[in-house]
Amino acid sequence: MMDKDAKSLTPAERLRSARKALGLSDSGMAAKLGLAGTNAKDAYRKMETGARTVTGPVLTAAEALVRIRELELELGIDAEIELDLYE
Repeated sequence: MMDKDAKSLTPAERLRSARKALGLSDSGMAAKLGLAGTNAKDAYRKMETGARTVTGPVLTAAEALVRIRELELELGIDAEIELDLYE
């Protein structure tokens, strides 16, 4: 889960923290965030390392995924949420 001090981290650090809290790889997190195309994994990696700007919507989505997972654990739910925003 994310630290309570996560807001004091840079956006790149917060994105990395969210990915680690979810136990995902770079490519897994890119897919969860809906990043598409052949360069999705590289684009994500650049955001996480600070080489590319982390946009507000990407960071919000990443942290929302962590919060959803936290709530699942609190409620004893083990659900895999697939967000298909393009159907």
